[in-house]
Order: sequence, then structure tokens, then C-alpha cells
Amino acid sequence: MAQPKAVSKWHLDHLIANVTIACSPAGPHLIGPTSQDDIFDALGSVALAILQLHHKRLALKYHLVVRMLQIMLHVFVRTTPTCPGRIRSQISRPPPWLKTSCSALSAALFSRILAMWASPPSTTTWASKRPRLESNAAKTGKAVSKHIPWFMMEYVALAAEYPELVMEESVQKALAPGLYSLFSVLGTYEREMCMGALDGTGRGIFKGLWEEWNRFGRFVE
Repeated sequence: MAQPKAVSKWHLDHLIANVTIACSPAGPHLIGPTSQDDIFDALGSVALAILQLHHKRLALKYHLVVRMLQIMLHVFVRTTPTCPGRIRSQISRPPPWLKTSCSALSAALFSRILAMWASPPSTTTWASKRPRLESNAAKTGKAVSKHIPWFMMEYVALAAEYPELVMEESVQKALAPGLYSLFSVLGTYEREMCMGALDGTGRGIFKGLWEEWNRFGRFVE
């Protein structure tokens, strides 16, 4: 008799929703010695496991995944002392447990999450008693590509469009491999969509990221 899946579709939806909420202003007020990097490590490990172990079941849930990733990205931004309350409440939107931005260590974990989303692991199937390695990389990449513009526009806005928001250089460097993974599956139409949706400053930032990927990340395995 077939055993029921340990994580049902309902549980999967709620796991994604709970990680999203935990990294948002609606997240918990945590008191104790645990550092914010430790908190993000716990949340990021759940997100990574979702993408790694259940990637085949996420094909119709990428709108939920990209929103989760957008919200998680906000923990890498800190506000300047002169930042207006409007920018903090409407743009920065940190979770209650975030005292300042998470470090490059957490950014490296988030970079792995982005890479897993773009290129999930191959799976092994058995046919005629022989294992066969299956990869749906092209199919997955095409599906993910449709949602990447929404993440990239969020990244550009947080990284450089608002002087009152600061993303540390070490964090940006740690995130770079994950961004390169997204660029590796980003289609021409979606790239042009990003360029068309951004203003002059944003287009310049996005173009710079694209050129960096072409120089440094395109041929890195």
C-alpha cells in the first residue's frame, strides 16, 4: 500500500506562508540570546529544504515562492538614522526580530536558496531495474524565469534605489552567486521585461548586474 506523503500540498503551502510571514513585519517578536543570523539560518534552512526536496511539486506555486524570496531579501537591508518612517514601514519592512541587517553569512545561505530555486537537483528514477538520472533543468528554468523579474525588481529597489536603505557590500558579494544562478535561466523576454519596468536608475543597476554575470558568473559551474 502506498504511504501518504509526509508533507502534503496543504502543509507545503503553509510552510511557505510561515517562512514568508516570519520574515515580514507580521513576524514574531523574539526575546532571548539567539542572534538574528541564527534566526535567519533556521528560516533559510526550511526554505532551502522546501526547494530541494519538493521542487517537483512547486511548479504551480512559484508565485508563492517568489513572494517568499522577496520578503526574505528585506532582512539584508538596514535603514540610516535619518530614514523617514514611511520608507521603513512601506519599503524596508523589517521583521520585528531584526535589529540591523543580517550578515554576509546569512546572505551566503540565501544565495544557495536562489541557486536551488533556479537549478534544483536531478532525480534518480528506476526503469527495468536500472537507475536513470533525470534532469528537468530546462523545463524548470523556463518556469522559474517567468517569476525572476519580480524578484530582480525587488532586489534593485532595495539595493540602490533608496539612499536611506543600505545593503552592505559584503552582503551584495555573498548574494552574487545566487543572482548569477537566476541570470543563467532568465529568458530574453523576461530580461526585457525587467528593463522596461525599471526607471533610468534601476535599469542602469540591472544592466550592471547583467554585465557582471556575463563577465564573472556566466561560465562558472
